[in-house]
Amino acid sequence: MPLEILTEIASNLTYSSSSLEGLSRLGRTCRALFIVVTPVLYRHIHLSLPLYPMLARCARSLVTCPARCEHIQSINIRRIYKDRYYTKSDREVLDEIVQPLFGIHAFEPKRFGNVDLAIMAVICLAQNLETLEISHFYESSGNTDSLLQEVNNRVRQRSACTLSKLTTLTFKPPSKKAKINLDKLNGLLNAAPNLQSLHIDAATGGSSLAVSLTNLTTLCLEDSHLGYQGLRLLTQPCVNLTYFKFAHFKGFDEPAWRPFSAAQILDCLKPCSAQLQHLHLEPLARLVDYVIEDEDEPSGKWR
Repeated sequence: MPLEILTEIASNLTYSSSSLEGLSRLGRTCRALFIVVTPVLYRHIHLSLPLYPMLARCARSLVTCPARCEHIQSINIRRIYKDRYYTKSDREVLDEIVQPLFGIHAFEPKRFGNVDLAIMAVICLAQNLETLEISHFYESSGNTDSLLQEVNNRVRQRSACTLSKLTTLTFKPPSKKAKINLDKLNGLLNAAPNLQSLHIDAATGGSSLAVSLTNLTTLCLEDSHLGYQGLRLLTQPCVNLTYFKFAHFKGFDEPAWRPFSAAQILDCLKPCSAQLQHLHLEPLARLVDYVIEDEDEPSGKWR
């Protein structure tokens, strides 16, 4: 049977865990099938509970055969923050990838914040990563500053932690009460210089955000807790933004420091006003849509 047909069959069997397990066993039967199955198995990585065993298993597989890293196109990290179970073997394999990347002498899983180090280390192994979705981060965790380092009193991106092919990035909170602190995303946002689409649910903070998102064309902020300063610092570098969606979180009143008016939000979008084609605002109870109908005409329609 031609390899193209085998590859197509394998691709259609990746929609359930049982099918993936079957593919894995199939790939161990002969070298020809292994060549077909391996890229399919590693194309889309899904990590969920239990956290450390899943991270360690993935890391062990990638470290054992670095060529597998090249096949990873997307990673989906789901709600995993409550699980702290790990074995000595899990700690050792995670220490093997964390130490050279971040200079940590001994990886201790129970230490606060080290779960984020483990996640960032696994992500950095996938240099061909195109799509990343994280539903793990919440307000008191999700620190990605490990991807940055201080050189000559200046904070810079670690060279081994640059994801040049990452174009789509999504952050979702693990629960309805959780929030995602933008101040902790500096490392990951700066690690993706060619990022084109960014979706963040329940964003908060942002007062110390320092990112360069010049290639970003789509920005969606759902259930936002952002204030004016946080929103302005996030949108200021987005000079090529063509699509912007903003919706306030419905569970609070209207304190003056939150951008609850369309005018305040539009003020934050001045840097990309020449490129913006679609604007969808939902400040509290009001719904506002602005669509630029003709690229040659500077004006559009509110509806």
